[in-house]
Amino acid sequence: MEKYFLILLNCRQMEMSSWLKQIENHFVKPSLKGAGYYKFKFYKDDPQDVSDRVIYIVGERQHYWKLCFRCPCGCNEVISLNLLKQANPRWRFIIRWRRITIYPSIWRKIGCKSHFHIRKGKVDWSFT
Repeated sequence: MEKYFLILLNCRQMEMSSWLKQIENHFVKPSLKGAGYYKFKFYKDDPQDVSDRVIYIVGERQHYWKLCFRCPCGCNEVISLNLLKQANPRWRFIIRWRRITIYPSIWRKIGCKSHFHIRKGKVDWSFT
């Protein structure tokens, strides 16, 4: 009886594992392909053309002075964020696992008035 129960339990685990794999393939795998993530590029001078879903890190190695990217709300405005320690307000960024995080949040006071974070390459909207 115990042997039968263990075989049944193993079959159930295999079914559950298969089910979880299907969920993973449907939801997790597309996000790992880079869909919806911001990419980043390093530039020594201001970029001439700012592309969608690309954050431009402007400056020289270890001495970056600004970030440029298009507003994620769709208004198409170019956002420039200061990175200089001597000036305020100032933002910082970190890159881990080829994903960029910018902090603190970005809150546009003019134009579209968007308020959001960019965490691990994704936009997190703030509704405050």
